[in-house]
Amino acid sequence: MARILLGLFNQQYQVGTTLQFCLWASPEISPALAHWIHARQPGSIYERMARRRAEYLSQGLRQSLFSDSPYLLRNFQVTLAVFMPGEPDSHGITDALALRDGLMGVLRSAGFPSRTLEPAGLLNLLDEMLNPAKLGSSAPSPATMTTNNPSRNRYWHGTPKY
Repeated sequence: MARILLGLFNQQYQVGTTLQFCLWASPEISPALAHWIHARQPGSIYERMARRRAEYLSQGLRQSLFSDSPYLLRNFQVTLAVFMPGEPDSHGITDALALRDGLMGVLRSAGFPSRTLEPAGLLNLLDEMLNPAKLGSSAPSPATMTTNNPSRNRYWHGTPKY
């Protein structure tokens, strides 16, 4: 796998390109637990067992599930951002999209699921990281942004909770 991941660094980057990796241990595990519950036959003993297990596991968001070791449940995510120098033109955008597809292909080859993070998704991720009052809540309020400005001038309209 390490040999495959070397492909991330063997791409044809422009001079001055920056790669930024961010590992986030998100306490937002409710979608995974809900998917696990809904995979069981409704009304069956297996669904009830899955619900009880999900309730138990949800207790591990803020305090350890075990008294003798600190074990908190998290959804680990790695975000890769690529910053390319210069102003975007049609040729630069085409190159950036080809680079993105190549990087996603390398990650998929190594067995890592990858997806493009749209602007609203990035705002929600940053909101989760920077707003500790929301951590582990099962009802995230989606952040929004203006759409009539260039992307570098857009800003978040959510309500911060400190």
